[in-house]
Amino acid sequence: MNTWQIQENRWDITQYPKYETLFSLSNGYMGVRGSFEEGGVDSGHDGFYLNGFYETYPLSYGETFPGYPSASQAMVNLPNPKKLMIEIDGQAFSLQKNAPSEFERILDMKTALLYRKAECRMSGGKSIRIESERFVSSVRENLCCMRFKITADKNCRIKLASGYDLKSRNLSKEDDPRIGVEFSGNPLTELITSRKGNTISLKGKIRHSGLDFSSLISHKLESTEKLQETALDDGDFSGLTWETELEAGESLTLYKYIWYRRDDTARPEELDSLLKKSYETLKQEHSDWWSDAWKNMDICIDGDEKMQQGIRFNMFHLLQSVGKDGRTNIAAKGMTGEGYEGHYFWDTEIYMIPFFTFTNPAVARKLLEYRYGILDTAKNRAKEMGHARGALFPWRTISGPECSSYFPAGTAQYHISSDVAHAVKVYWEGTGDREFLLNQGLELLVETNRLWADMAVFDTDEEHYAIQNVTGPDEYTALVDNNFYTNRMIKDQLGFFADILNDFGKLADSDPSRITLNNTLNRLEVEENELTLWDDIYSRIYLPYDERKGITPQDDRFLQKPVWDIENTPRSRFPLLMHYHPLVLYRYQVCKQPDVVLAQFLLSGSFSMEQKIRDYEYYEKITTHDSSLSPCIYGCMASEIGRLKESYDYYVKTARTDLDDFHGNVKDGVHAANMAGSWIGLTYGFARMRHWDGMIRFSPLLPEAWHSYSFRIHCGSSLLSVKVVPGETEYTVLVGEGLTIEHYGKEYSVDSVPRRIAIPVS
Repeated sequence: MNTWQIQENRWDITQYPKYETLFSLSNGYMGVRGSFEEGGVDSGHDGFYLNGFYETYPLSYGETFPGYPSASQAMVNLPNPKKLMIEIDGQAFSLQKNAPSEFERILDMKTALLYRKAECRMSGGKSIRIESERFVSSVRENLCCMRFKITADKNCRIKLASGYDLKSRNLSKEDDPRIGVEFSGNPLTELITSRKGNTISLKGKIRHSGLDFSSLISHKLESTEKLQETALDDGDFSGLTWETELEAGESLTLYKYIWYRRDDTARPEELDSLLKKSYETLKQEHSDWWSDAWKNMDICIDGDEKMQQGIRFNMFHLLQSVGKDGRTNIAAKGMTGEGYEGHYFWDTEIYMIPFFTFTNPAVARKLLEYRYGILDTAKNRAKEMGHARGALFPWRTISGPECSSYFPAGTAQYHISSDVAHAVKVYWEGTGDREFLLNQGLELLVETNRLWADMAVFDTDEEHYAIQNVTGPDEYTALVDNNFYTNRMIKDQLGFFADILNDFGKLADSDPSRITLNNTLNRLEVEENELTLWDDIYSRIYLPYDERKGITPQDDRFLQKPVWDIENTPRSRFPLLMHYHPLVLYRYQVCKQPDVVLAQFLLSGSFSMEQKIRDYEYYEKITTHDSSLSPCIYGCMASEIGRLKESYDYYVKTARTDLDDFHGNVKDGVHAANMAGSWIGLTYGFARMRHWDGMIRFSPLLPEAWHSYSFRIHCGSSLLSVKVVPGETEYTVLVGEGLTIEHYGKEYSVDSVPRRIAIPVS
């Protein structure tokens, strides 16, 4: 097995939708599903997307109330620019009609190239070989390049058309509420195409959101025979056609350069200037970028090729899908499909920010800048929900407004605001980026602190603060008082804020960081009485606990409910949300995903090992893992409490979720948070990496099936290599200055000379 590649070695039309997703290419700005250039497969769904580019559509309610979102947003499937149409001696060509005798498709993750070749027999007996290659440039965000070659074994006449498929549409709503959208009409409007030489131009607008887009396609052809070129524009397709006679063994090669923008400013001269470079030069600069990226983030697993391939596949999709401009984020399905309508969730802050912080901190900062960019919208949303002050971030969105029409499992998930604060903390601990922390980060903390101050209700009898009527991460339990995860994350956020004031407040008045801190607090008009209240909430926020059972309740009433009989529920009834009314689920002890256990993972140093064991054992039995966000967290906690085999079983489910299509829905897009979970599962799980008080800490374990594993993480200005082998761990600083790490509770200095430290015998 080549663990740098995903290979499809035989043509199986039933697998085509899955591979459309797996073979998607993107660069964080544009994304292209892995469909064939010539299409022609009925079960396929061509997809071409721009990150953050959406249509709005009205949300319908039988009864509506103040604060219900009036509209949602959906990522738009734009006119497909990679479209080709092929005729051989007047016969339309496709792999569905002309099943190949030889077929191979390869996604090379090392270079981010998609390659295909197929040998097909036409009805007249001629054999046609096609070879294609494409990449979405990692260096030039607006550029996608393709090469398509046709070779015949006998003389034939070939007709090739290339241009825009103007019939592109989003998937319509199906029975599964997670897929599809119902637009009232075609969201694409004011489509204007034009031609200049071999370049086709397109401009358009999204009907209701009013967003503009523009595009160019330039063509270069190589043929030994003269080509007859004509324009083709029939309302469904706009482009060029070429016809020629090919002699036996001769080829026709098309190079196609696609330029797409989230505005109306695409100009032919942009592409003309770029195409002074050859296809091979553009490909090489793209591949070089990926080579550098892998130097920072690659994970090596010795002893299990399937896990090695899985982790690389997951990291590949994360890096190529993430928005890198501070205006966009990373959708739950990346840029691979239309599941969840292209929305951004709290998945980013809890699952993906750790991955990017320690492998590509510049990208992590851009993701936090996106949240900062929608802060005013979050503040307005808090007011809509009756709060005098503060910022309430949306459960799902693209440009900032709440897009969920089901408030019990949407708007009620107030924890998203504490998740944003937690992401600020993780980024700070991993990078030491003072400029971000004391400007944007501090403002995010202040405004979410204000939300909690407005939310917290003081119980004078019990002398504690309660957070009422919220939903935690577990979507099978809604609208509860004192959700443990929410309350504990609030406490941690307020403590983190106090630490910032304390640490930077000790600096001299003339210190630039102290000046920035004071300027930010003054700009935000933070008053002394606010600080006092936040400290009081930190000290006295209620954290439910059952003394008799020794269990941390998920909320005030969770342990009073009957337990759902998971063991005797037919597998055909999972996921439960597809087969039971929400109220049925809300009345039982049953979890879709970790809630208490997630809090104990994120804030590991705040809980005793005994408590973590008891809570893990209790909640693991009543968790269905209907969410792909679930297995990696349970796997990490299983490792933390010393159950390595359980941890490994969870890791297998995490690392291969999409490649093996465990949920049966990869055709709708990858599970991006789970992909980040596979990185978390190795670094935080097996290596048991943790970070607090300015120290990176490890207590590594080695799965029995592996000979070794290694990974690299950024720690401030240093790049640290960690390699775990039987009996010891090797730490090496590859870039930057030496640093101090903790290994099984003891501190060690590490520099550019490998330091091998024994793993204690348990």
